[in-house]
Amino acid sequence: AHLCDLATGEVVGSAGTMDPQIRFGEDVTGRLSYLRQNPDQAAQLTIAAREAVAKLAAELAGKAGIDLGDIIEATFVGNPVMHRLMLGIDPRQLGQAPLAMAADESVTLMARDLQLNLNPGAHAYFLPCIGGFLGAGTGAAVPFSPLRGHRAAPGPGCPLFP
Repeated sequence: AHLCDLATGEVVGSAGTMDPQIRFGEDVTGRLSYLRQNPDQAAQLTIAAREAVAKLAAELAGKAGIDLGDIIEATFVGNPVMHRLMLGIDPRQLGQAPLAMAADESVTLMARDLQLNLNPGAHAYFLPCIGGFLGAGTGAAVPFSPLRGHRAAPGPGCPLFP
């Protein structure tokens, strides 16, 4: 997780944590298998992911000497399973064919809807997943990749951000 100053674009802090979902499976396919056998546990994976994000936000705010209420935006990228879990969408269908994305466009909602204790008006942005198991993290990196021939900030006009 990274905390950025929105006025300057500077990364003012970074933090990480062990994946709390590991108790449900070593990797994405293990977690999908777990959920096929325990369909009532999807909410527990969502809670674990959201709690980890909330703890990271609190850690970063503390290190930066700011209040959580000073955080007014949060952007999320991840594989399609994590994307669905953070949004509270059951990801079991991703383990079956045909694969259907729950959201192939960016999603914006209030951070409070994710039980994140940020600024009451804070928005949470989920970048679109590309498809299959190619998540939003890959798409988020493309505008800054040397493969594009130049570094471009994401925003209107960038193909990943309608």
